[in-house]
Amino acid sequence: MSARLHLTLLATAAWLAGCGGGGNGGGAGDVTQPQVNAEEFRTQEYRSMGGHDAVSLAAGYAIRATGKAGGEGVRIAIVDTGVTPHPDLDIVDAFARFGLPTRDPGPHGTGVAGVAAARKNDKGVHGVAYNAGIVNFRISPEDYEQGIYEIDDDAVIASAIASAAGVDKTYRLWDGTKLGSLPEGESDVINMSFTTPDFEDQIRDAMVRAAGRNKIMTAALGNEDALSPLSAPAIYANKSGIAGYAIAVGALDPTGEAKADFSTSCGTVRRYCLFAPGEDIRSTSNGKKYTTYSGTSFAAPYVAGGAAVLLAAFPERTPQQIVERMLSTADDLGAPGIDVVYGRGRLNMQRALNPVGFTSVALGARPGESSAALAGTSVRLPAWADGQALAAGLGEVLVHDSQLFPFRADIGHSVRLADGDARLEPFLFAPTLETGEFVTESGHSLTFSHDPARAAEGLSHRFDELDDDGAIERYRIGFALGDDTRLSVGRGAGAGTGHGDELRALAGGDVAVLDRALSPYGEMVSMDETLRLDTALDDATRLEFTVGRGDTGTEGGEGRLGSVTLSRAFGDMFRLSSTAGVLDEDDTALGTQVSGAAGATQARTSFFSFLASAQLDDDLALFGSFTSGWTDSDAGRPGLVRGLDIGRSDAFAVGLALRELAGDDQLAFSLSQPLRPEDAAMSLDVPVGESADGAVLRERGKVDISPDGRERSLQMVYRRAFDEHHMNVSVGAFARFEPNHDADADTELGGGVRVGYGF
Repeated sequence: MSARLHLTLLATAAWLAGCGGGGNGGGAGDVTQPQVNAEEFRTQEYRSMGGHDAVSLAAGYAIRATGKAGGEGVRIAIVDTGVTPHPDLDIVDAFARFGLPTRDPGPHGTGVAGVAAARKNDKGVHGVAYNAGIVNFRISPEDYEQGIYEIDDDAVIASAIASAAGVDKTYRLWDGTKLGSLPEGESDVINMSFTTPDFEDQIRDAMVRAAGRNKIMTAALGNEDALSPLSAPAIYANKSGIAGYAIAVGALDPTGEAKADFSTSCGTVRRYCLFAPGEDIRSTSNGKKYTTYSGTSFAAPYVAGGAAVLLAAFPERTPQQIVERMLSTADDLGAPGIDVVYGRGRLNMQRALNPVGFTSVALGARPGESSAALAGTSVRLPAWADGQALAAGLGEVLVHDSQLFPFRADIGHSVRLADGDARLEPFLFAPTLETGEFVTESGHSLTFSHDPARAAEGLSHRFDELDDDGAIERYRIGFALGDDTRLSVGRGAGAGTGHGDELRALAGGDVAVLDRALSPYGEMVSMDETLRLDTALDDATRLEFTVGRGDTGTEGGEGRLGSVTLSRAFGDMFRLSSTAGVLDEDDTALGTQVSGAAGATQARTSFFSFLASAQLDDDLALFGSFTSGWTDSDAGRPGLVRGLDIGRSDAFAVGLALRELAGDDQLAFSLSQPLRPEDAAMSLDVPVGESADGAVLRERGKVDISPDGRERSLQMVYRRAFDEHHMNVSVGAFARFEPNHDADADTELGGGVRVGYGF
């Protein structure tokens, strides 16, 4: 048994590397990533209102939704004492009883409107739905007395509610004319910050009609500090025909953590009840001024504004779904679960606008029919790929949460490029392996390599510990089947065929730049298990069959390689090897791997290679190789990636070696190109939206991931042995032009010195 130990005593390296533009890398696509920083919303006018952070408004505004922001396009009906025009309010329609102005005789309705929808214009305050329109329905009588907040009879109120819902023409414009058509005055959300006995159930009937028109209604619980609402409209929130469309609202104190002393509790309507800020709230007032208010009247428009924001953000979802989302995403207050005081809890706009539960990508025609989880979605591309177009194609993907609410996810951030590992580490830090060989008289053999440092740590060399934690790094067991035929099995022995090892030795060895060109397909599989049969056809010709399997360097990826090689020596000067083989990959395709909602890939590559060397004289040798393959790939399972077209890919290496320049030494130069596909494209099937009838809209097409450059690597290795000192010295350097086949990447230069002792 013989052993040789290489100890790296001196190793230095330097390189200049360009960033290049080969593709996009980054974290996994995350639908919860905000479009903007939430702090940008916490302006002076945001903070001035006093309650926005209690319901996490700024964090909610920043979430990436599929629709519009701030309630844009949504109309909120303020059924109240009236709304006086104000620079901070966008009043799109105004209605009142015959002969009365629509202006607010007191500040109540104007303050309610400001909480719901004051403009975001850096003036005064801004409301919850700062882009929504206000529809003013004055219900206060002509003899309204400021401070008493009297409202008109129930019939007038019922008419206003029905008109706001678009089901009644009886409410009149301020000039006395009737509504011309149902859409005029019709709103999406109806806020009712008042209480009234409703002796003849007229308000209840109007609310049923509004629910029939899919209108969301918010109603103040009242300021009586009662155990349950005592009056309409809040008392009807759980009634048949209304439940699921109406939300009763109580007021929180200035801390946002507890019920205001005056607020009535949810009680009987607890399943359809929320709490929101309602004490010391600053909002719009008459005379273009601002006033501080308290009461459940000012908590209700918080919920009305929140509903408007959600309707605009999720235009594909029904009002009932919006109501249920607000109720189900509320912060639990008081006793756990739905309780008689706080009902469903405190309004939380961040949670309502964020995905609920797991997030998935729709693969079928409609949400929920067929989907794949967004978690774990990634696209890993080989170093040669150009990932920019792919990242852009995955930048706006429609996803759904567990309630089937739609969001837009930038999955392009999950596109990653593999490292183009062409550094000098394999040269500088070659593994310190001891190699032993045993040969019997019959020709059987055992060759193994192990790490003595790991053995010193207490790891044994037993062959029943050949897993990843064992000490044996690689081994091969050979069997002589005759004078000219050998069968060998091994682990970690590589897939090199022909006289590839001789070419590596001529090139100086131990540098990964050349290995990627000499055996590009073999380098893709770790070859944990190999079986090789080689036989001599005559004195100059050998035939070799190799099969092996192992992982592909990616999580879950596995490859199998089979090849047949014919090698022939032409005298002592020239030798040629030709190989034909097949590489099968599960879950990868030439270094490409997609996972999660992106789907899966699998591939088969048929390839051939030629290796040649010529010993022109004792001191000069030439060598070269060329490899070409054709890859067929398809989607292993449905996903965003529906196919990968790679086609032909090539690699080559040429070089020369000079020996005995100054004693026992060798100088080698080589030029190589690692594996480069000519054309590569990825087929995508990306959901991008929903149609009016709820069908998933998709964009299908191909994106080009072909390399736009061509890497050429120049390598020099000088090696000299000093046998009298049991020492060897190696000097290596390389230059990579357009590294990773990226035309925009800067040239990389590297070099190093390695000194080793043998024992």
